[in-house]
Parts: sequence; C-alpha cells; structure tokens
Amino acid sequence: MFGGLMFGPDLDIYSRQFQRWGVLRWIWLPYQKSLRHRSFLSHGPIIGTTLRVIYLGSWLVVLAFLGLVVVAKVENMTVNWQCLGANAGRSLLLYNSQFLSLFLGLELGAMSHSLADWGSSAFKRMQKQGMRGLLSRGTIKKRKASSRVKKSKKP
Repeated sequence: MFGGLMFGPDLDIYSRQFQRWGVLRWIWLPYQKSLRHRSFLSHGPIIGTTLRVIYLGSWLVVLAFLGLVVVAKVENMTVNWQCLGANAGRSLLLYNSQFLSLFLGLELGAMSHSLADWGSSAFKRMQKQGMRGLLSRGTIKKRKASSRVKKSKKP
C-alpha cells in the first residue's frame, strides 16, 4: 500500500502522492525539478522504483548522519562510524530477502499505477482517434512528417 499511495511514480509532479507526504513534501521537490512527468526514469519498470529508493535512501542516510552528529555533540559521546557502517552492511546481507520483498512490493505498486496511466491514456486516444489512436504517438508523428516531405517535393 505504501508503494501505491505514497511512493508511486507521480512523485514527479504536484500529485496526491506528493501531497500525502505532508510536511516532508519538500524532500521530493528536487526530484520533481529533475524529472519530466511520465519519463522513463519516473514511470519506467524497475528503473523508476530503483531511482526513488536510491533518492529516498540518500535523504535518509543524510538525515540519520546529521541526527547522529547532533546527538553525539549534545550527549558528549563518540560515535564509532566504522562499527555503524559494518552493522548497516551486515543488516543488508542478513535481511536481503526482506529488502527484495520490500522492493518488489514497491515495484508492484508503481507498475499498477503506470499500467493504469497507460491504459487510461490509450483509451482516451482511442475515443478521440479510433483504432489509429492505439498506435504509438511517435509513429503517427513520423507518418505526418514524411507525408509533408513527400508533398513538398512534388512540383
């Protein structure tokens, strides 16, 4: 549910998913500025979810690091960064099947969204253009462009 409601492909625009992040929405603003809506990097299979996981993971690492530095300074204690890194690495190895399951759940939520987007767009195009609307847009544009070139070559 998290993958479909909060972590889906539409985080690249001002969407419901984006709004559900509440006060943490600002985290997704650089992501929105760097990606086009419905691009392969946001809506693509595997790559879109991977990019969002890496993006959010980077924020979590930075915020955890800053939190540990603040706590270490306030509590006047030392943090063993090597031990902390080793524990994180060990957790990734010990729980790799759980992390894979989590990723697959996120991917299923994202793919259900992308398939719904694709299906509704195709249906709308078919209503407007008939069966011709089911062809890819690039094919239609190429045909129009090539017919213009042929017309201009005639005397």
